[in-house]
Amino acid sequence: MDAQLSLIMANQAQVVPGDLIFDPFVGSGSLLISAAYFGAYVFGCDIDFMMLHGKTRPTRKQVRHIPRQNESVCVNFEQYGLRSRYIDVLVADSSVPLWRDGLVLDAIITDPPYGIREATEKVGAKSTKPCSENSDDSVHYPSKVDYSLPDILSDLMNFAARHLKLGGRLVYWIPVFRSEYCADELPRHSCFSLISNSEQVLSTHTSRRLLTYEKISHPSSSAVKERVVLAESVSFRDKFFNHAEETRHMKRKKKMENFEKYQMKLALQDKEQR
Repeated sequence: MDAQLSLIMANQAQVVPGDLIFDPFVGSGSLLISAAYFGAYVFGCDIDFMMLHGKTRPTRKQVRHIPRQNESVCVNFEQYGLRSRYIDVLVADSSVPLWRDGLVLDAIITDPPYGIREATEKVGAKSTKPCSENSDDSVHYPSKVDYSLPDILSDLMNFAARHLKLGGRLVYWIPVFRSEYCADELPRHSCFSLISNSEQVLSTHTSRRLLTYEKISHPSSSAVKERVVLAESVSFRDKFFNHAEETRHMKRKKKMENFEKYQMKLALQDKEQR
């Protein structure tokens, strides 16, 4: 996340010294660093072990051949002199929160995965297989299944409804196709009021919205999980890549048409000269 955008999100969350801030999709920890800069105590979780411990492949082509050393979320805080504000990060599945009911947060700031650069996954099994009875298996690597964006947003807002204080803020991004955007279709929850909706343009066709919610009521003890956004018939990821393929096809077609027109023009000029 860009540093300026991270600071904007912390500002939107109205972070003040002593606040307790949580990010359920930590990644490299940039959002938590911004919150810690404002004096908050921060913690979070992520399902990606490799990301939290700085073991993923570098995105910059120039340094991909260089082994990563001493990189992690904690080290990032030490570099900014904010280690005292860092509580911890856990490898955990956000679809199955592990926190006690008594946990009360001042704000949640996060950037959920869209399925473009980061995978949208949760722990699960596509098929039922017998468990290994080998007692020598000391490490378990759980299988993962797709975690749709509507499910991510529903789980996020229901979690926030349970654990945010009254007046606490939930700040996060969602991706949209600009031609299909409709404010009435933004995520809604009975415990929250949408107080800010900003756009960051990513391309001619896509953008993402920075949404800021404020908690206005507690959920009832018997309340069921709310579905905050309708299920997608086609996921944002599929639409994104299908649209990219269509765009490439249109460019190739237009290039071919221009080439044919150029050939015809040369043929006419040659005919006139004769």
